[in-house]
Amino acid sequence: MRIQEFLPIELVNADLSGDQPTSVLTELSQMIADANDELDATRVLTVLEERERLGSTGIGHGIAIPHSKLPGLNSVILAVGRSARGIDFDSMDGEPTHIFFVIVAPEDSVGVHLSLLARISALAEDEYICKAMIGATTAEELRTIIIT
Repeated sequence: MRIQEFLPIELVNADLSGDQPTSVLTELSQMIADANDELDATRVLTVLEERERLGSTGIGHGIAIPHSKLPGLNSVILAVGRSARGIDFDSMDGEPTHIFFVIVAPEDSVGVHLSLLARISALAEDEYICKAMIGATTAEELRTIIIT
């Protein structure tokens, strides 16, 4: 499984405008809904916010992986957003979060969902890749860094 299989360019935003966790999640939820006719942005946002209430998905190094299961979804969806200024996402290291990998998966999904989480976590452990993602200024550049 490769990340590029789940990350079309229309689900990459290198210029998030939100400055709070809710506004960033709202923006990413809308992007997911716009790319998937079967989804409503409010439903996506609701499940992501419910997951965040259990504990922040800010894993450090400027990265967060908001993720949740969504009833009725047919396949795993991955979206990525970048905040140039960074926001307080209650990250484990206390640093601002710049890169948001959002995963929304069907209720019965296990393997693909966990594989994506593992691959993204591995990216987050590479300081060079983290800095490159944070410095990316276009969706194309950000996607290229992630998939190579």
